[in-house]
Amino acid sequence: MQELTIDEIRKIQLDILKDFTEVCDKNNLRYSLCGGTLLGAIRHHGYIPWDDDIDIMMPRPDFENLILVYKSNNYTLFYINEKNYHFPFIKIGHNQSLTKGIGFKKIKIGVHIDILPIDAFPSVPQKIRRHQLRIRILRKLLIIRYYSPAITQSKLKIFFLTVCKHIDSLIPQKTIVRLLVKTCRKYSFNECSHAGNLVWGYYMKEYNPKHVFTALKPVYFENGRYMGSEDYNTYLSNLFGDYMQLPPEAERMTTHDVKFYNK
Repeated sequence: MQELTIDEIRKIQLDILKDFTEVCDKNNLRYSLCGGTLLGAIRHHGYIPWDDDIDIMMPRPDFENLILVYKSNNYTLFYINEKNYHFPFIKIGHNQSLTKGIGFKKIKIGVHIDILPIDAFPSVPQKIRRHQLRIRILRKLLIIRYYSPAITQSKLKIFFLTVCKHIDSLIPQKTIVRLLVKTCRKYSFNECSHAGNLVWGYYMKEYNPKHVFTALKPVYFENGRYMGSEDYNTYLSNLFGDYMQLPPEAERMTTHDVKFYNK
């Protein structure tokens, strides 16, 4: 197998994005670029120069309709119904390539884009805190088995992490991910005032008025125009602060520990 270059990876991702948006347009599904992808669209009109992925967000009702209507000869939609798939969001993968890295040992997914559901926050502040705590615990349980204790950590922290990993290993990952999804979709998106990416986001930094995810407009990204939040300033400010300011050069690197290969 030959490892793909960054340019080859991005070309495949953009082809998947084009296919995905055509399905959304045909079926009247709402979506928006999100996270670093939306930041890239606003600040760079394309990829952040050191980034290598594409993230999309969809209100939960549209996200679940996508699962029902998406069909493609070249790409495959992966969700929690797939055996050995343990992410609480959708990946649409290229059929003629392969991803290698943490989380991909038991399932074959090619170069892909991520589709993240936007779920409702409860309206009562006390309920928000409890809801976030449950989600935080389930997310930690989902990923803790991939952690390796650092040499610099205290013996007590290493012991605690080792015990947690052992307990976590007794619970099937599929059970945890299904419980996480069930918890995140507890409140109705259509009836809420605030929402966010609960399954895989930045916790309370994701807390936004619902219009951030429903009032959309086209934004430029690389070779096309795709939907983005009309109020991208609120969304990006919550996530990144002064998002138009470039980070220090030492921080300009990808955070994804995966590699992609031709089959």
